[in-house]
Amino acid sequence: MEAGTLTLQIPSMVSLPFYGGRPYSKENESSLVDGNGNVDSIKIRKRPTMLVLPEYCPEKEFILEKRKIENVEVEINDRDYVVLSKKGTRENMEDRFKVITHVFGDPKQAFFSVIDGHGGVGAADYVADNLGNNILNSLQNHDGQRVEEAIREGYLNTDKDFLTQGVSSGACAASVIIRGGELYIANVGDCRVVLSKRRIATTLTNDHNLSNQYERSRIQSSVSEQEAVDIVSMEKANNAMKCCKKLVDISFSRGNKDDITVMIIYLQNFVVA
Repeated sequence: MEAGTLTLQIPSMVSLPFYGGRPYSKENESSLVDGNGNVDSIKIRKRPTMLVLPEYCPEKEFILEKRKIENVEVEINDRDYVVLSKKGTRENMEDRFKVITHVFGDPKQAFFSVIDGHGGVGAADYVADNLGNNILNSLQNHDGQRVEEAIREGYLNTDKDFLTQGVSSGACAASVIIRGGELYIANVGDCRVVLSKRRIATTLTNDHNLSNQYERSRIQSSVSEQEAVDIVSMEKANNAMKCCKKLVDISFSRGNKDDITVMIIYLQNFVVA
């Protein structure tokens, strides 16, 4: 089934009885008598009893299909990172992520981003497809220098270009560029980047525009930064996906109904010797 479509089963067409090769009706019944009043050799039968069709409720089938959609879960377990993305109670999964490795042919350079869409998937899809490339293109225009300026230009160009698409939706995002053994962090909205060093959590981003009380309470009821680091630190490196699932389960158990995406990056793989 194609994404965004719902296939409904239509009950089989009910065939009405035919008499003398013509559908039964009062007119057809009278036409079976010839001009001399003789009845045609075809026997006229009474109208059949009313057919009782089995009850069919498209809404029930929609609920079943929607339940299947709500179980959307994406898992990627790579050598350099792990991602788990799970759908909440929204009609569509609106979280996205993007990973670009071997930037400019260098295995020690990479781009990572997590995108939280709202009001539809249009903005989230656009940011996932374009933000990383826009930042890297700006970085190339600066001859690989002035990384912070390239990141700022990449975000601004992505926002400006998206506004020309005529799509009504929005997105928050957080991104990480690893280059020359250094981390470059950026975010818009409430997507967060947390660094774990010696099992101590350090938040590298600031949430923007958290004036809405619902948004504030939603974030405060989610998993804290140090709690997340503790969970990841207690597991071995090869159980990173298990950590992601545990973090997601904890968040849902605390009342979160939004989509959740967790990404763990193995920074030791990008250390420059």
